[in-house]
Amino acid sequence: MLRTLTILVITAIAGAMTRDQAQVTRDSMFQYGAPQFSTIVDGVQSGTYAFTDADRHHTYIDYKRFAATPMSLRNVIRHEIDHLRGRDHNSVPGDPMSYRLTVDPAGNVVEDAAIWAP
Repeated sequence: MLRTLTILVITAIAGAMTRDQAQVTRDSMFQYGAPQFSTIVDGVQSGTYAFTDADRHHTYIDYKRFAATPMSLRNVIRHEIDHLRGRDHNSVPGDPMSYRLTVDPAGNVVEDAAIWAP
């Protein structure tokens, strides 16, 4: 039992967002008006990089995939906060809800050239 617990604790620490990523997330939640009681957490995912639950209260971002791409992370956070605010995807040029993450053939996040909605 103790060995299992130790492995789980190490996994949680190794997979957690960095201090800088946490601060960017906090700042973005304030700047972009995330609804009260919204939560954005680090969540390892299969088949996606970020996801907001249908309840529009919980967002999961696989922060490790964004370790070398802070502008892409900021754009994803902005996009997901808009989901928390009740918005859906669209095709309006320049709108954060039309944002699409770019990844290379190996699935690595490609850094965006700019932050979409500073």
